[in-house]
Amino acid sequence: MEVTTSSLINSQTNTKFKTIKHSIRRDPIAKDNFKALQQAVLSRKPILREILEKRGQKTLAEYSRDYIDVNHGSYLPERQNQLISAITYEVERTLGGDVARSVSGQLKKYFFVSTADHFGPICHPFFVNSNLMVSAGYPSDPDSVLRNIVVLSCSNISFDNSSFPRGLSFHTVAPDGLRLEQLPFFPRSVRPCPVFNFRAFTAQSIQNIEKTLADFLRKGVVNKHVYERLSALISSVYSQRDVLEYAYFNDQVVKTNFALWKEFFNGQKDELPNLVYVEQETLVANLLQAHHLSQDTIISRILFKDEYRTLVEKYFDGIMGGFTLATKTGTYLFWALPPGRKYREQLWRQGNVLSTSDGTYKVELTPESIAAALLAKEIFPSTLLSFLLLAFHYGLKLLGGFNQVNYLTFMKEAFIKLATDIGDMESVRRSELLQTKELIDAPTVAFARGPKNELIPATGLDLYLYGNGETVPALRRTMLNLTLDDALEPLLPDIYRVVYPEPERQQFLSSITAEDITCLLRIDAKEEPCVIIH
Repeated sequence: MEVTTSSLINSQTNTKFKTIKHSIRRDPIAKDNFKALQQAVLSRKPILREILEKRGQKTLAEYSRDYIDVNHGSYLPERQNQLISAITYEVERTLGGDVARSVSGQLKKYFFVSTADHFGPICHPFFVNSNLMVSAGYPSDPDSVLRNIVVLSCSNISFDNSSFPRGLSFHTVAPDGLRLEQLPFFPRSVRPCPVFNFRAFTAQSIQNIEKTLADFLRKGVVNKHVYERLSALISSVYSQRDVLEYAYFNDQVVKTNFALWKEFFNGQKDELPNLVYVEQETLVANLLQAHHLSQDTIISRILFKDEYRTLVEKYFDGIMGGFTLATKTGTYLFWALPPGRKYREQLWRQGNVLSTSDGTYKVELTPESIAAALLAKEIFPSTLLSFLLLAFHYGLKLLGGFNQVNYLTFMKEAFIKLATDIGDMESVRRSELLQTKELIDAPTVAFARGPKNELIPATGLDLYLYGNGETVPALRRTMLNLTLDDALEPLLPDIYRVVYPEPERQQFLSSITAEDITCLLRIDAKEEPCVIIH
């Protein structure tokens, strides 16, 4: 699986996202056991270790201010303008000229974006919190150009991803405690399909959601307050004609997430910046077609010149987010969506051809053939190719998750070796200045309290359903009280299960829970709910 945030989300879905963190204290674990777990995880995540050693004691509010500190030496102005034009074109197409001009002005001064989110409705706690973290670093100055959280969101996931891209998720109170409920736009049959290039939901989809919601009310799954709030949201955000007129789900997500984000904060909409999604894969495909397939750039050479392709396979083989030749995991620079097939497939280089494993789909590695396949959406860029273009050619600062800070840094080291071998010392110099260790998607700042005094990560819809005038102030207090260490240490059990295959795990480390760490370090005293679920 290339989109590696999924692994932690799957773990989170089975623990923090669904399982309740009780306020009742248990006997604390031995501190030595916690230290052993910490050492085991960080030994395999060296960049995460470096971040915690250097900045772990910063509050989340202090840490987030580093996001806007962009090293201007990492990019060339003419390339910056080329990328900004491509981004603002996509924004204007879906969100209009005013937002596009705002995004353009912001990126010219602050050349960074988030690449932490999966494409889909902005509900999962991971993505709600990553965007809250970005917004926390913005100055309160009303004249600041920082008006938008710009997210190059990844659609290279399947609909069965545990972030639930095919619908909306929220918590309700059931007789046996809190429950996570879902309202899907698409049936379960689409789950193996990639989100990339998927068809739009329709008026019939909305009617199905409305029927499900009515059934929830009738069966007592939701109360009248929740029913009325969700009905109003479906009507005001998802049932609009301009949303239903789109042909593809990705455009609908951009449009509706912009509106949905504002709804999360009720009467305090103006206190937080806009959430502006741009689909990463489409943006990169457009840039390739416009500026790289038929022009001489380092990206075109990586695609089409044998000496460069040899160096790619030499230096990038085995880096997460790319490909591993020995085990045939990942893919070589592009994924395939062959005509007539529903699912993405790996592509491997065979001389001057990219081929699926079974050889039934092939595309020549020539500018004309790649351009035609991109235009037909039969192929789309991998994470490695996307980051080679965005970070190492354009110099864009990318904020990401605990895996990204590692693999983007390893990609940087590999790119510098490649550029050194070909004598491109200007690319070496700019890449050395590129910031790759900006962590945003792990800390939880939006907590919800349930009827048994339990504390859980809030979904986006929890903020909308149960929030009030104290929601945003509570979020800000949490970010002023929690340090980066506080936010990440309860995640160590989940990260341990991601980075260690089951045969390599030690039982005494596997048995440690997020609650154990929270109690041991007294982190729960700093965690403040921003909503009460009722």
